[in-house]
Amino acid sequence: MSARRAPPLPTDPIDGLLGATNNLSGHELLGAVRSWFPSGTLALSQGQDVAGVRVLRGVALMALVGGEVKARHMLGRFAGLAATDLDLHAVPHAASTLPRLPSVAPECDLDAARALPRFVSSVRLLPGVSDVKPLLARLGEAGWHGALLGRSGLGSAVVLLLEGRVVAASGHRSGLGLERQDAVRLLQRLAHDNEPDALHLVPLEPRSAAAVAGYALGRAFEGDAEHHTGIAKTGAGVTFYHRGEPYLVLAARAAGDAVLGEPEVQRFDALDEPSAPVVPLPDEPPGWEAQHYVLTLRGRDALNPMTELWMRFRTTYGAPGQRLLEVLANGATLETVAAALDTPLDELRPWLQRLEAEGMVRVAR
Repeated sequence: MSARRAPPLPTDPIDGLLGATNNLSGHELLGAVRSWFPSGTLALSQGQDVAGVRVLRGVALMALVGGEVKARHMLGRFAGLAATDLDLHAVPHAASTLPRLPSVAPECDLDAARALPRFVSSVRLLPGVSDVKPLLARLGEAGWHGALLGRSGLGSAVVLLLEGRVVAASGHRSGLGLERQDAVRLLQRLAHDNEPDALHLVPLEPRSAAAVAGYALGRAFEGDAEHHTGIAKTGAGVTFYHRGEPYLVLAARAAGDAVLGEPEVQRFDALDEPSAPVVPLPDEPPGWEAQHYVLTLRGRDALNPMTELWMRFRTTYGAPGQRLLEVLANGATLETVAAALDTPLDELRPWLQRLEAEGMVRVAR
């Protein structure tokens, strides 16, 4: 080892050391890390380029105590420590027999985002030029596991993929919680935001991706703890389990959360890939949900009880149709309309198309 020098690595005061082993093997890098800090976590990740996308095949997680490996967990298809050209994340911390890594987004307002472990550096996508649909198509072709995470002043959204399929999506904007297609719509808007930190690809290996996806969907685990595969949440963060054995801890507490006494443990089941639901992608162009519709003269007559049209409209559309017209008349955006009516945007769209076809509403210019 003395004849070869470890490659220079970037240092982050929170995330530790993020980089690559280059021509060093995992064994050689482990020896170097032992000299850098006696206690902490070393994550060595093995990837493969598929369809122009880096796919994380496997991860070796090691907990170091006093310079010795006290725990080792092999996730996915990791070829072994003799391999070279590995990605690495080395994090010094107090002695622990469980590997501990930081969350990718510890202060995010989305639970699923706070539960994303940083195995490797996330990939920042160029602001304002990333189109989500073609990107998701490429990730699907590559059979990619991980998350697309978007954050800006506009809001936050996370989309989880298993083997290239979108299985969960959640978002938060202007105090509104968004799920499934509505969250994907928000991510599309964030991808076109010019903030430099707006959109990131977060690679995960299959086991951890399935755990985060089940957590994002709120799939409560009801069995015995010794058989748990997935995530356990406490007030201090989350712990990943495989068949009852913990293998990774994330200190992922949100800002403002307090831990009082012994925190309650909530367990969530990992999402089984063959039975994983698929989130359909929205058909509308990015930003459609931010549009305003205005009432035409005919639409305003439909809300006036003094007109003959009012009765015909009530008979045809009922109270829900009248309520939709009333909310649109206030000048709200479609996403605000959907929130006010407690209706997903994809269910709102057919109503809008029908009202527009009958000359009741039109898009504001």
